[in-house]
Amino acid sequence: MINYLEKVSDKEKTYNLSIKDCFGINVAINDEIQSCFKRNYIRVLSRSGVKQHYYVNNSFYYYVKDGNLYKSLKSGDVLIENIGSFTPAVCQVRMGGEIKTLFVGEKSFFEDGKRVDLPPAQIAKVHNGGLYTAFDNVITLPSKFNFELNQTSLDVVGTIGINSNSGKILSLISKKDCLLIICERAIYTLKTIGEVYEYQLEKLSLPVIDVIGQSIVEIRDKVYMVSGGKLMQFCDGKLQVISNSHLNDLKFEVLSFGAENKGVYSLPISIDGKKALYFYDALDKSQCFFSFYGIPTTDGNILALNNALYVIKKEKSNENKTLISKKMNFSSNNFKALKSISFDSLTSGECVIEGDFGSKVYNFKKGNNKFNFNLFSKWFIFQFSSKEQDFLIKNITIKYNVKGE
Repeated sequence: MINYLEKVSDKEKTYNLSIKDCFGINVAINDEIQSCFKRNYIRVLSRSGVKQHYYVNNSFYYYVKDGNLYKSLKSGDVLIENIGSFTPAVCQVRMGGEIKTLFVGEKSFFEDGKRVDLPPAQIAKVHNGGLYTAFDNVITLPSKFNFELNQTSLDVVGTIGINSNSGKILSLISKKDCLLIICERAIYTLKTIGEVYEYQLEKLSLPVIDVIGQSIVEIRDKVYMVSGGKLMQFCDGKLQVISNSHLNDLKFEVLSFGAENKGVYSLPISIDGKKALYFYDALDKSQCFFSFYGIPTTDGNILALNNALYVIKKEKSNENKTLISKKMNFSSNNFKALKSISFDSLTSGECVIEGDFGSKVYNFKKGNNKFNFNLFSKWFIFQFSSKEQDFLIKNITIKYNVKGE
């Protein structure tokens, strides 16, 4: 029998296991959550350089780098119009008893190519019967925009400017009692008073830090966004961190617009140059990453990637939520003695450690956990699993010794 104790030194080393160690080569967490999401091919797009796409009224539209807006059909793609250099906002309006799609940008058009006389806008939202638009830090206030009367120009009451200290206006969101204005460093509410259009602007006292505009997505009564490098949710006047989001422990770049489908938040991101689509289920708190080449854009469960459209569906699964690390040798092919592992967990669950010795199972609790042992191997795999919704492992610290060091 080999005496492993003679093969390692007394010099203890520390390794902080991060979520990135669990991505594998394709930036995809190797867990049971990922298996719940399936990608199915729809069709190829005829134009390249897709900057954003839209799935509205059971139809596909996409906007490309040269400013053209296309409608994607099985028979081929139809040019609607050149809409300009701004990625257009899309609004749903009722006109002639039908729901119509309105694209608002440097120039504005209905889905059939009919021009609408609107001021240039980067953001647009229908709220209480009026079409509100924003350009730079100025919001255009409407009296009414009556599509039922086939009106194709905007009656403007005036404008409201947002303090430049709040950063750029990123999003307008219609709430029951107000229009929510999300800026880079502040959130405002805009309310109408009385029957005449009088407006009241109020800045909310919230810890808003460097919001990424493309990350802002409304899901039911909540608004999700990346602020200060963390995934946040705004609800009932409060802004809170989504404590179990894997994004909170990563340095990442948002590549294009996030989206929502049936309670699932999706966001195209890049981690160390590797591109992925992050999914977070706002209902059951599950999450995963899909890796892609190119820059994906999403609209709900529709994905545009490499000039093709796909649909992504989540299937029900009763499997444990599991996080598995890569096979790790701590940059040495020598034998190691694994001395301890400590971590914080939002739930109880099971930790499995694999190596030359086989596998060992440890049950962990909610809160801080530490396990001491003497496990000898050249390599290790660490697996954490839980059946609870808020599953998240953080601050993983490993202590070990290496032969000859």
